[in-house]
Amino acid sequence: MSLNTYITTHVFQDGAVLQHTDISTIKKVPTGWLQTMRGTLSGDECKRVFPTVDDWLNTLPVLNPEDDYPINIMNEEAVNPAFPIYMPFTVTPNQVVKAILDKNNVTFRVKTEPSLNMIYARTKMARLELESEESWYQVKLSSPETWASEYAKRTNTLVDAYTNVKTAKTDPDKLVYTVHNPKYPRVYVKMGLVMKPIYYTEDGSDYIYVDGAVGKTWCSVGITEPEFWVSWRGTLQKQHIQYYEQLKFNRPANIDMFTQAALSLIYRHNENGYLANGKHVYNLVTQRYIQPWLVV
Repeated sequence: MSLNTYITTHVFQDGAVLQHTDISTIKKVPTGWLQTMRGTLSGDECKRVFPTVDDWLNTLPVLNPEDDYPINIMNEEAVNPAFPIYMPFTVTPNQVVKAILDKNNVTFRVKTEPSLNMIYARTKMARLELESEESWYQVKLSSPETWASEYAKRTNTLVDAYTNVKTAKTDPDKLVYTVHNPKYPRVYVKMGLVMKPIYYTEDGSDYIYVDGAVGKTWCSVGITEPEFWVSWRGTLQKQHIQYYEQLKFNRPANIDMFTQAALSLIYRHNENGYLANGKHVYNLVTQRYIQPWLVV
């Protein structure tokens, strides 16, 4: 069964979202499939309800007739890893890992641990013990040299802690990450002969986290060619990532803008602004025609 057959025969629940690369997005609603994005348009600008997924597929540009449509399934129960994830060539490792975990409904938190401020606070409390605990007070009376030596040692530790915390806050590479509340199915990356759980950081740093290492590139965390596997119903299955080149809706070189009058003569569309082949050429919100290089 091809991937497109899976898309057209699977029973999706309301709220499920299908996305065709960066071209079009539809959402399952009680009346069918509501288009929420088309090219550079979104929301009411491209609002259209398709009775079935097939009706939507028939309006999409065919990149290669022999291939399946590059479609991602979102907001739906975990999809078999055999169904690939399509991402643009310019995607970052952080975005790749996030997409895999989102697709497989993996919930977790990656954050700095322990809290940087707590590191400093605990070190400060350790020195405070020397002046507050009775046992150390007795040492101070009986052996001032021993007490002074311990005080100097803990003071140095306190200074180091303060310096490290300050450095970590200004240099993200010094942050210490750990994973909290990981839930199955787990996502793994193959590293040599072993599988390691892999995550992305959620603090806006755009890092990935694997085996205690964090970084923004695969090489920075010890990965040369990432190979992902997902724990799927008791077995490990490979998760494929297929990359595509994003469409550029930029004005081609040496082509003048068409006037609205000229475009009205070029296009023959229905009352919703669509050509017979499903391409969107008229923006119902702005009441203006779309330039040819923006049409998908």
